[in-house]
Amino acid sequence: MLRVALRFTAAAVAFVAVMIGCVRTLRPELFFRIPKVGFILWSRSTGYPMPPMFDTVQWRQENFGKWAQDGDVIVGSMMKAGITKECIEINNVSGSGNVQNLR
Repeated sequence: MLRVALRFTAAAVAFVAVMIGCVRTLRPELFFRIPKVGFILWSRSTGYPMPPMFDTVQWRQENFGKWAQDGDVIVGSMMKAGITKECIEINNVSGSGNVQNLR
């Protein structure tokens, strides 16, 4: 019984590995459809760097001063938050409060 379970598990792992290899070769963008971890599979299987919203290089001490200056306001929104929401928030902070000014 244990031997059958181990063979089944080995076959299932091999099947998943072959499927990941096929997706990696033929359509790597499909990894992004996997919720929460798809971008990790995409990055690790294709060899491309992590998408910019997950990269922390720009926040390191040696790089931060290259793009940020004193007095800058840095908005750290969640990914896929939506550009419309960002525009409305920036507009509200600027004081006009009029969404029509964004168009």
